Amino acid sequence: MVVEASNGEYRAGDQVWLQQHDVADAAKVMNRDVLAARAGGRFAFGRLIASDGNGVTLLPPASGQRPVTVENPVWIAAAEMLVRKL
Repeated sequence: MVVEASNGEYRAGDQVWLQQHDVADAAKVMNRDVLAARAGGRFAFGRLIASDGNGVTLLPPASGQRPVTVENPVWIAAAEMLVRKL
């Protein structure tokens, strides 16, 4: 994933490498930054703070934003590596 605009700890131009996981394995990536697939080809990104049988709740990287709940995501992908150009 390429960051287009600075947001939270991520800067424009950063590359975030992600590893895809099943939603059932969400407990393994709790409290990590994840990308969640939403309906209609959209995505949500943030810190995974909760997971239940119906969806996942993410805390966006920018301060002051409210948590986002993604209902029935097809998959989630956890951030594994941050690549930043010098």
